[in-house]
Amino acid sequence: MKNMNQNIIVIDLKSTKSVNDILDLLKVNKLMSLDAKKLFASKQNGYLKVFIDDKTFDTIAFVHKDDKSKIKPTKSYLANLSKLESISLDVINTNESIENLSIDDILDKISLSGLNSLTKSEKNFLSENSKK
Repeated sequence: MKNMNQNIIVIDLKSTKSVNDILDLLKVNKLMSLDAKKLFASKQNGYLKVFIDDKTFDTIAFVHKDDKSKIKPTKSYLANLSKLESISLDVINTNESIENLSIDDILDKISLSGLNSLTKSEKNFLSENSKK
């Protein structure tokens, strides 16, 4: 088991042969809140590695014996990713005050990066100036 990132736990199930092996692995790594039986069932179903969020202990991805070269995210993890709000590099200079914005600058940004790339202040500016 390796901690790949500060918030992802990677459990290698290949070398485990029983629930007790997994229990030992969890004890040594102070991860007793994980379910050893469930992890062993995953191994029996062909999973070689399991990637777990260290805060929620949700499985976020796995490697299966049918395709050892790919890390496959779980459906629930993908659903959560799609709900995240993105950040973007503003086309408009971030040091520029809202008074210096122009509708053309904002429309350029929308054409380059899409409507979701606008900040709240840019959306407000566009909304207020479209009423004039």
